[in-house]
Amino acid sequence: MKDDIVTAIKPESTSGALEVDLGGKILMPGMSDLHCDALEKEVEPRSNDYFPFDYGCAQADKRNAAAGISMVLHAPATLIVAVFSLSAQSDLNLSSAVRLVTANPAKASKLTDRGESTVGKRADLVAVELQGNFPQVCRV
Repeated sequence: MKDDIVTAIKPESTSGALEVDLGGKILMPGMSDLHCDALEKEVEPRSNDYFPFDYGCAQADKRNAAAGISMVLHAPATLIVAVFSLSAQSDLNLSSAVRLVTANPAKASKLTDRGESTVGKRADLVAVELQGNFPQVCRV
């Protein structure tokens, strides 16, 4: 790792590398929370009882870190932008990028009746149009 970026996996040379003994623990990527209302609950824990926004953000960050969540895509609009951006900026075609946030989470959650646009699956579909380079959900 260098500057919090993975530079090699099983490198040929480990000269100068930092070695960390995890004591048999599993090292995995941080999880992504695709949508939650945690921030709202940190800022307004009870109806009309508000903490300062900066304080609420800091508390939400602490809770997320403790749960292994390293990225929060809080708004659904953020997620769809990420899908289209990933397709445009990587080797993944749009269909593969979409599967990352539809079929894969459905399969992981054992929701076998959804996540794909195929015969026999739930028709929980959204229509998206591009407004320039920005995807806009136009129908659910």
